Amino acid sequence: MGISQFMPSSYRRYAIDFDGDERSDLLNSVADAIGSVANYLAVHRWRKGEPIALRIPVEQLFNLSPL
Repeated sequence: MGISQFMPSSYRRYAIDFDGDERSDLLNSVADAIGSVANYLAVHRWRKGEPIALRIPVEQLFNLSPL
């Protein structure tokens, strides 16, 4: 949902009011969206310089052997 594309449950859990208007609005407030993404990353203990995703070889995801 919104600029940050949070799932509804993540919206409820991590959305914050970052622009000071006393409501978290991820649909219309860029400040709230950026602040909420930062909140999400902080809660999940992401650290500057660490990857936000991991490369996983396709072979680990699918059985590529012939039928």
